[in-house]
Amino acid sequence: MYKCPLCKGKGLYICRSYDGSGRYLREDCNYCYGTGEVACPLCKGKGNIG
Repeated sequence: MYKCPLCKGKGLYICRSYDGSGRYLREDCNYCYGTGEVACPLCKGKGNIG
């Protein structure tokens, strides 16, 4: 997993993709935790969930 540079000094939220089979796939980027803030660009096109 990549760590989003935009989340530097903040908590991280893992960005995962739902595969439709009842579980989440581990994906390749993070989201700033606890803020409605900028999602990591690497998460583009994927759901930001936690």
